[in-house]
Amino acid sequence: MTEKPRKILVATDFSECSNQALRTAISLGRSLSAELTLFHAYSLPVYMFPDGAVLPGPEMTARMLGQVTEHIEAAKKGLLAEGISVKTETAQGNAVDEIVQAAAVGHYDFLVLGTHGWSGLKHALLGSVAERVVRKAPCPVITVRLQDKPRKHES
Repeated sequence: MTEKPRKILVATDFSECSNQALRTAISLGRSLSAELTLFHAYSLPVYMFPDGAVLPGPEMTARMLGQVTEHIEAAKKGLLAEGISVKTETAQGNAVDEIVQAAAVGHYDFLVLGTHGWSGLKHALLGSVAERVVRKAPCPVITVRLQDKPRKHES
């Protein structure tokens, strides 16, 4: 008999789609009595020039880290206000690699993330973070597509 899932990693980029994925994870977490961890990976901008690359200075790096911390703490505070227990983690680096590594290191039972549903040439050339995470993840992945809001019928 397999053990009941107890840990869910929720990857977020703070978008509407990620918020919808978080709501799905909350529902799943409640039904399984599982703990949630909200995870955000970020990368620092690198500016490429013919003669080399320019990395952001310490001031810009600190400002960006401050914004990441502010966003994830605000999300946590909002969830705690709703009575939802959640942990938070952040990592600097490629989103796909950091999400997959966090899932493996943390021994998560599920990973939940949103997808923006790219299509056409952009998808063919770049793929999506969700698609690449699904291929590499060490655990089952639940992807949540942004749902259209219901339209009001006019009389």
